[in-house]
Amino acid sequence: MAIVIVAIPGITLKERKLQPQLQPTYHDPVLYKDGSSRDIHVQKTTQIRSLFTELERSSFAFSPIEDWYLGILECEATLDCSVTEVGWYKNLSGKEEHEFLQFNVLSPDRKHVAIVIVERGRGEQNSTKGDFAAAQPTEGVAPLDTSAGPVTPPAAPPETAVVVGTPPDVSGDSTASSADESSPPLREVNKANGKGKRKDRDSSGLTTSFASISSWRYANDLASWATRDSQAGEQLQRRCEKATSISALEFRENYQPSAHELATLVHLTSKHEPNYNVRKTQCYWFAETVFKAVDAIFEGAERAPKNNRAGTWARVPVSRKESVDAVKKDLNER
Repeated sequence: MAIVIVAIPGITLKERKLQPQLQPTYHDPVLYKDGSSRDIHVQKTTQIRSLFTELERSSFAFSPIEDWYLGILECEATLDCSVTEVGWYKNLSGKEEHEFLQFNVLSPDRKHVAIVIVERGRGEQNSTKGDFAAAQPTEGVAPLDTSAGPVTPPAAPPETAVVVGTPPDVSGDSTASSADESSPPLREVNKANGKGKRKDRDSSGLTTSFASISSWRYANDLASWATRDSQAGEQLQRRCEKATSISALEFRENYQPSAHELATLVHLTSKHEPNYNVRKTQCYWFAETVFKAVDAIFEGAERAPKNNRAGTWARVPVSRKESVDAVKKDLNER
């Protein structure tokens, strides 16, 4: 039986947020208003690039945001994949205080869910701010060829060892770090009574300590993905479960943005500020900008209360550039 999808011709992304998304029931074939048709089931869900992986795959796929976005763009089926939830997370255990986003994406037949994580890490140092064309990949995260489908990552996620006392995102590829509870400069020892006494720095002191390492670097923006109901998907899910939830957006069925729309927003955010700076455009900036832009552009989401640890390192607020309005403008002008 054929299902006709009634579309609104000429609708812009700016108008899109005011229109509930039409959710067709998929049969074989699907007819569109322009007379074209295609069989959704010809392409297996696990063959939808940059979102789903084979169920038997043991490791998740990952690539730079740019390559991930191109994979989404080139796969027509991603237009019919719906984003049901956006989660904002922060690592607080150990020495890490890295922030990242996680998306739940529903397949066109609404039978499978993909889990996608996007995040910003530190790339190579650049001498000229804004010279993105010369950017080099970070060690362990070289540009990946996804032309043949998802790629196999190393045995462990692309993270490197961190050094105690370094600020967020500056010691690893995609993982931030923080000072240990017992390590200087966040703790001073009171020798008079023999007890350790913590002395938190204010934001100005923290900013001063970052000065020597706040030079502009190329950002290492990364996407990781897998089919949730698989061993690979469990790896990404465990990462979220071990982190602290900052906030979340859950979209009602008729208002779910497409994976294509969300990937475009993530891509534009990455391109808007392609350089990493620990005091302006670090992982905190990336996660917050994408999350707030999604919340502002796509209506119909229930938002969970925000955790007050967002954008902080050792509970000290870290300055971030305000870019939400600029990214919204970039998206609406496409």
